[in-house]
Formats: sequence, structure tokens, C-alpha cells
Amino acid sequence: MAGQRLTDKTSLQVTPASDDLLMIVDVNDTTGSAVGTSKKIKNQFFIQTDKVTIDNTAFKALNSDGFTLVSSPGAGFAIIPMVVYIEQVEGGTPNEAGIGLTCGHFNKNSSYYWSSARFWPDDPTYNGYAYILQGNDPSAKGISETESIADKGLYLFARSAAPDATSTNTMTVWVTYRIIDIS
Repeated sequence: MAGQRLTDKTSLQVTPASDDLLMIVDVNDTTGSAVGTSKKIKNQFFIQTDKVTIDNTAFKALNSDGFTLVSSPGAGFAIIPMVVYIEQVEGGTPNEAGIGLTCGHFNKNSSYYWSSARFWPDDPTYNGYAYILQGNDPSAKGISETESIADKGLYLFARSAAPDATSTNTMTVWVTYRIIDIS
């Protein structure tokens, strides 16, 4: 009995999760066939988009705790961010502090980071519903000082100031990234 063909499978109609498995043929491994061996690969090794929600408590803690966007991928692997799209809801009491919203591999590091929004989200000076971080305001010093980004997570934090204690902001964040083997 022949197996089901790939073209007969139903199509996934949503963004794949990082641990979804895809089929690939490894042409360098001929143990299964002279033309290659079928294997599975996690979607995170291609391009992955995760959606995370930052509630008001986490928003107000961005200066003290930061927020994990993507957890560590494990030894020998590094997260390479491509774009971070953020939508905020200011609520009844918008944040007015210029917090310097920042994304980097080292939580709360004000010198080494991937991208930063210099003032956003402070109302009313730089009021905005949505923002895109894409490495467009990177640290002049680079993303790391003394160690590799291997086995590091990706964090969102306030590097300039703490959000107002009475602010009611929340955020939804979509982070698009790729995991690479740097072992």
C-alpha cells in the first residue's frame, strides 16, 4: 500500500507554530533512498512569527523586569530577529514617560541591543497606535559586548525610564525571527 502523497494533505491556513513540523528531504543523507532521506524539521528554523500579549502589569514592569518575546533556543542556536510589530492600547491613563522601548538579546542592557524606539510609547509627544522595530535604531555598540548571542532569548524592555505607575497601557506584539545554528 502506497503512502499518502504530500499533495493530498490538507493545507495549513494559519501561521505555523515554532514547534510545527515540516517535511524536508535531506539529499546528503542517502540511508533512506539514493536521492535522499525524508526528515522532519521544526518551523522555527525557517521564518517564525510569534504573537505575545503584554498586559498592564507587564507593561509597567518593562524597566525592571523586561518581557521575554522568544525564549532561549538552546545551546549552539541563536535568535535572529527580523521585525517586531507592536500594537498598543493606551487605556484610560496613557503612559507619558519616554521609556525608550528596546529589543535585545540581553534583558535590560542599555548599551547593547538590536533595536529601539527612542521615545515611543509616550503620550502625547510620540503618541501612536502601532510601531515597528526592525533594527532601524540599533545600538552603535552592537548587540553584544563579551559573549555570543547563542542560547539567549529575545527581550522587550524600557531602557530609558520606567513607564508611569498609573498608566493603563497594554500591548500585542508579533515578533518575526529565524533561529540559526551557530555551533
